[in-house]
Order: sequence, then C-alpha cells, then structure tokens
Amino acid sequence: MSGAEAALLGVGILCNAMQILTFAKDSIHVYRNIRDGRAPDPKLDSYLKNAKISFNEMNQTAAQIGPLGQTQQQIVDVGKKVNDCMNELQQQFAKLHVDEPSRRGLRGRVTASKKSALALWRGKELEDAEHNLQRHEQLLHSLFLDQICSQSQAAEITSLDSFKHLSVALQSIISQLVDGSTKISDLITDFSSNMDDRLVEEHAMTRTAIEGHVALAENRIRQSVSQSIDQLRQELLEREKDRSFEKQYEQLLSSLLFPKMNSRKNGISNNHPGTFDWIFNRHNMEGSNRGPSSEFDQPGDDGQISEFIHSSDVDGCRCPENEPGFDCFPGWLESNSKLFWVSGKPASGKSSLMKFLAFKRLTADHLNAWRPNVRVLTHFFWKPGQLLERNVEGMALSLLYQVLDGKTSLSRRLCEAQLSVRQKRCSSDWNLEELTEAIVWSLKASPAAFCIFLDGLDEAEELEHLPRPDWTNAEVIHKLLEVDDVKLCASSREEQAFCSFFECASWLRIHQLNDYDITLFVRERLDICGLKCSDRDALIGDIVGKAEGVFLWVAIVVKRLNLAVLQRHTTLKLLQERLQQTPSDLTKLYTDMWGRIGDDAQLPSIRVTASLYFNLVIIARQLNDYLQEAIRYDWDPATMGMSSILVLAAAVQDMSMEDILRTGRFMTVEGVLDICSRVENDLKYACGGLLEARQAYQCISYLEKGDERLFEYNLTTVDFIHRSAFDFLTSSETGRECLEFCQSSQSEQASRLLAAHLIRSRFIHLKIKPVNGPIDIDQLTRNQLTPRNAYLPVAVGILHNQRFFVDEAVRDALYNILKEWQLSGLFGDHGTMAHYFQLSSTYLEAEFLQVMISLATRNRVLWHGIVDFMRFLHLISMAAPQHITGTY
Repeated sequence: MSGAEAALLGVGILCNAMQILTFAKDSIHVYRNIRDGRAPDPKLDSYLKNAKISFNEMNQTAAQIGPLGQTQQQIVDVGKKVNDCMNELQQQFAKLHVDEPSRRGLRGRVTASKKSALALWRGKELEDAEHNLQRHEQLLHSLFLDQICSQSQAAEITSLDSFKHLSVALQSIISQLVDGSTKISDLITDFSSNMDDRLVEEHAMTRTAIEGHVALAENRIRQSVSQSIDQLRQELLEREKDRSFEKQYEQLLSSLLFPKMNSRKNGISNNHPGTFDWIFNRHNMEGSNRGPSSEFDQPGDDGQISEFIHSSDVDGCRCPENEPGFDCFPGWLESNSKLFWVSGKPASGKSSLMKFLAFKRLTADHLNAWRPNVRVLTHFFWKPGQLLERNVEGMALSLLYQVLDGKTSLSRRLCEAQLSVRQKRCSSDWNLEELTEAIVWSLKASPAAFCIFLDGLDEAEELEHLPRPDWTNAEVIHKLLEVDDVKLCASSREEQAFCSFFECASWLRIHQLNDYDITLFVRERLDICGLKCSDRDALIGDIVGKAEGVFLWVAIVVKRLNLAVLQRHTTLKLLQERLQQTPSDLTKLYTDMWGRIGDDAQLPSIRVTASLYFNLVIIARQLNDYLQEAIRYDWDPATMGMSSILVLAAAVQDMSMEDILRTGRFMTVEGVLDICSRVENDLKYACGGLLEARQAYQCISYLEKGDERLFEYNLTTVDFIHRSAFDFLTSSETGRECLEFCQSSQSEQASRLLAAHLIRSRFIHLKIKPVNGPIDIDQLTRNQLTPRNAYLPVAVGILHNQRFFVDEAVRDALYNILKEWQLSGLFGDHGTMAHYFQLSSTYLEAEFLQVMISLATRNRVLWHGIVDFMRFLHLISMAAPQHITGTY
C-alpha cells in the first residue's frame, strides 16, 4: 500500500470519527428538547442511524489499513467510545420520545409529563454524556494531522481526478491539510461551525422546508465514505502502477523514436506574418464554389470511408484547372465530417499551411466545438529524406509516439493488452502491422478525440494505393479513419490517387487562394524602394500574376530581382524584362537555374562542381538510409550523417579519392575550416540556389569532442531547397543531364564520401552522453559492447554497401585503406582499453576485428551484405593480429 493510499484511509477514519461525534452532539440537542418539554422532530432520529453507519465504515476502513499507527488507533478508540455513548443515548431516546399523536388528550399529556419528569430525574446522566463527549473531542483536538496525512500526500490526493467524487466532508479535511492545517482542532472547529449553521437554518425554516432539508442532508451523509475512498484508492493504485511502469514506459517511447523524426516539420519555415489568416474567416468562405462535401452538419457515412472510396469510379482527377473552390475549414473542424484535403501545385505552400493549421490556437478552439479535449497529431512526409521520413512506417511510429507521449497509464494498458510491445527497444523492432494495431488500440482507449494532420501524402510512394489499399501499407490510413472521434486533414499534390481518395472530402486548393499571401510576401521581401509607388505596385502585380500560386517560384524570383537591384538595374523596365525572362513553370525554372550556373564567362568547371554537389547529396542520403539500418542502435544522423558541410567539403575537392586521403592525413584544422568555408560559398553561387544548408539537431546520445570550431560544420547538413528540386534532378531529362555532367560514377562518389568521413574522424570523435539515474542491464551491456571509436563502425558499414561497391576488387582496396587508416592511429578516439595498450598495433588490430565481427553479427543488413561467407572469414583473418591468426 502506497503512502498516499494509507494517508487517504487515515483521513477516512478521522472523517468517520468526526461524523460520529457531530451526530452525538445533535442527538443530545434532541434529548434536551424532550427533557425541556419541547416537541422533538422525529426526523432527527436519522442522526443516530447515520452515526451507526459512520461507526461501521470507520471499522471497515481501519481493517483495510491493517496494523494501525498510534494516532490512527487513538482516533478509532475515540470513535468507539463515542459510539458507546450514542448507544446509551439511543436507549434514553426510545424511553423518552412521545410521538405527536400520543400527545393528544388527557392521557397523552400525562404521559408526556411523566416522561419530562423522568428526563429531569435523569439530567445527571445527560450531563455526564455531554462531559464525556467533550473529553473525547479534546482528545481529538490534541492529535496532529501530519501523523495521519502529510501536506504533500494531501496535495497528491487532490490532484487525482476522483477527488471531486469524495464526500464534501472528506474534501474539506484534505483541502485544509493542503492549506497547511496541522491540528485536528482546526478541522473540528470548521466541521462544527458548518453543523451549527445547519441547525440555525433548520429552526428558521418552515416545517416542510425542514423536512426537505433534513432529507437532503441525510442523503448526502449516507453517501458512503468508504465507496468514495475506494474510488480514490483505485486511482492511487493506478498511479502507483504507472510509477513502477516508468522504466518500461521510457523504453517504449524510445523504441518509437527514429532519427530526424521531426526534422521535416522543423525545417518548414513559419508562415509569413499575416498570411493564411483568411482560412479562419468564415465571411470569405461564403459564396465560394464548394464541392459535394460542403454540408458540414450532416454526419454522413464518414465512418465507412473505405466503402465509398472503393465504390467510386474515377477515371481521372476531379480537380479541373478552371474551377476554383474551397470548403470552410472552421466549419469542418466543428463538424462530424472526417476528411479535409488541402491540395495544390508543387511548392505552392501546402506544407507551410499545414504547419500553420496544426499549431494555430484557433484550430484548437474550433475543434472544441466538435469534441472537448481534442489532441492534435502531426506528421510531415519528406521524399528527399531518409527512409522512415518518406514511408508509412515512419508515419505510424511518429503518430504512436505522440499519442503515448505523456500518457503513462495509457501506455501501460497498451503493454498489458499487447504483450509484444514490452519487447520493443528501437524502431527496427516494430513492423507496420504491429504499429497499426497499437495505434488503433491507443486511439480507441484514449478518452480524448484526435485531429491528425498529414502533410505530403504524395511524398510517400506507398500511398499511391490509397484509394484501394487492400494488402498494401496504405491500409493504415483507412484503419485510422475507422476509429470514432478521429478526424484527418491531409495535403498532397493533385495526383489521380488522391483525387480519387478525397473525392467526397471537404477540400481547398491553395494555389488558387494564396494571391493575397504572395502579395504580402513580395511587398516585404522585394527591395525596390527606389521605384515610385505605382511602379512598385505594377511590378508586384506582375509577379503575383505570373506566380500562379507557387510560393517557391516567388521566393526564387524575388531573390533574382533583388540581385538585379544590387547590380543597379533598378528601373521598372529592366526589372520587368528580368521577370519576363523567368519561366513561370517550376520545372522550366529549375532548368533555367541550371543553365545559368557558370554563365559568367561560361565556365564549365562550375557546372562540374555543381553536378558533383548534387550527386554527393543524393548519394549521402542513400548512405544515411543504409547506415540507419546497419548501425541501428548506435546511429546518430546529426553527428554521423554523410551530408554535413564538413564531409562534403572534403569529398568535393578537385582531386582523386586517393589524393583526398593523402592530403587528409596531414590537413590542419585551419585547412578544414578553409574548405568548409568554400562549401558555404559554393552553395550561394555555384549550385544555382538548388541546395541550402540547414542546422541539424544535436542528438541526445553523443557529445562531440575535438576542435569546437568544426562542430557547427559537422552539425550543418546540405539538402535540396524543396522536394520539387530533388524531383527535377532525379526524374526529368534535364535533371539527369545535370547529374551526369560531373562524369562520376556512384561508386566513385561513395568512395569520396568514405574518404571524407575518415578525414572527419581525425578531428572529431564522439562520446556517449552519461545517463542520469538508474541504467538497466541492456543499456549497460550496450555501452560496454559499443566501440568508443564511434566513427569506425560507420566506415565499416559504408565499406559493406554492395549497392555502391559491387566490384570485389574495389571493396578489397577500400578495406585495405580503412585498415591502414586504423592501424596508423588516425581515428580521433579509440575504445576504453586503448589507454592500457597505449595504442599499440595489437590493440588497434583487435579493435578493428571487434568492429568487423560485432557489426556483421548484430546487424542483419551487414550480414546479408556479406554474400561470400568464406570471403568474410578471410577478411577477418586479415584483420586479426598475427598472434591470433597463427592459431586460426
């Protein structure tokens, strides 16, 4: 039994004792009325009955506690003695009480006179009873409350949801404990005052009112203290279970986290001030051309989402270009309708709008009109990101994490309902079927309602099956919609699959509604102070009209025009000419941006550099996906990722991979800082604005050690400005020509990144952050087995990637390079035993061997990558120290 639970029962005993004492005083008041010849109220007999109820409850509660403390025992003794006194008073009451009909007539008056004479004769017994009650009350006065229930325990009890269901008396006592009362006398004074007020009120009211009041008071008193305590005890028990579950809960949440889970959401810029406010203006919605789902108040058949999707016969997209329209978003939030679709052209601002809607306070306010206590869940797909950032499994991990975050009790019940959940330790331990089952159960078991915002459905290839999801990963979306009290707002491009799925959904097309937002953005960002107001307005109008709702196009054009202004091309005519030369189609714009790379003196070397950057960023993303599976527990994209400025700076150097390594052996920190600075300059001028640098988050698992001037470069990643830029390079003919311009194979690019990673390992090494609090045996074992040379496993993982290194001779060459780098002691850090061996060649060989074996045996990706087992044994023998191989 927890301390708070025992304290609650102790307060229950005290409350019962105080009620017994109060009922005893009331009974003596009745006794005096009879003795003095006044007619008693027969209803007051309920005091004696309720005193008996309180006495029985006190005994039951005391039995639940078990051995009583000294103070608790004294309270129980007082209750028993007062009860004995009450029994005597009840016998006296039975002898003295004459009901109203019996008082009529001469015989009745004689009987009443005899009873009054008997009461006078027994006055001494009444005074003795009053004296005894005062003595028992004084004993209660002398007891200290903190020996029954401390202030902190009382505060914990009041924090429980069931506290409001306790009897008024119990609530009053516990609340005064929270306020700092330390003596029972304070409680009894308040308790008696309330009872005295009640008696004064009784005498002031009419007989009918008295009967009604007493009946109500009797019902309230009969509210069982033990029942209310049982309810609170159950909640205390649940809380105690949650505390014991805390370690398991942390493991469960940790298993749902994956690298860069929130990277896409954090990378989306907040909306420009003043933009998107129109979506909450109902007046602007009136008269709009709405689709078939505009009647929000009709419940419809939203729960049968799969049925109406399967039954729809759609040969093409329902979104004609010449038919603007949108539904009222606030109305949808308040309605029973389940689906809302935000559609639009690529780069029209869908993700910014979705982030705005998900975290806007007005969204929560409107949702409260639909259901109280609505929780908002979000996920942002990202096609250029790592595998879990662009697939449905990553979405399920993210949503389940949000549902369970801060909900220990719900998580505990999930583990009890689905025992396999207890075994999960990392994201790779889950499969989509288990995640779907867990999230559906959690949504149903939660008392809250949910509104889910999913951005970029078109960035997950699996969701092309959304209209007909049977036996595909897209089925999880349908199962979420089958849960009661779940709404879904999703965004995507207007591709056929999504036009079909959202055919009956509420809907808006952002590229037809954001002219005002684009105007605000251009007015703020375009540096044209030298133009007249009329010329400025004309230029802004031209930009907005040519944008056709594509926000990214506007951002690029504004940047171009500002550059022209810096070159003193500030007349309206020159700026309009520059604008007219800019293609309005985004793909054509990217083609134009590529064509302008190196246009100063037509330098092809700049195009080669840009092409190499594009290739390296794409290969780095693929390597990150691979390493996330290969390294698993030890992978940290922030400090180990292959697309950091630090890695790209070494990889993009105009020299062969062998020369990169050769110079990297002797490169100084100043030399590394110099090439990193060149990368920043290349991103601005050589890459045509298609790439940008982004600050990565610092993972909680590792601390960077080394020269601090390099830390920021290692934590800053390079990525495409938008998914459409990535699509342009990988999917269009012109984009593929851009990638081929550097005339470098994927194997060569991956080799460059491996060499760059080795150079990074010279200057930065990683330390596992110390764990605060207790550490479990699994974590302790992992920390002992994890090599402290954290960059060495990354290099070994890259080496075994057979997608990029198909040729066995290439892998052998890279293997020898890696081993030689290790044996030369060029890694910035080594295992904990290195201090004892003083970095001897024997130790370095043994460390290399340990990493090779541990990664291959612990990770199925690397194990499957080792096609020739005998060749793997050969590599192991090559890695092993001579004194080991001699007995092999």
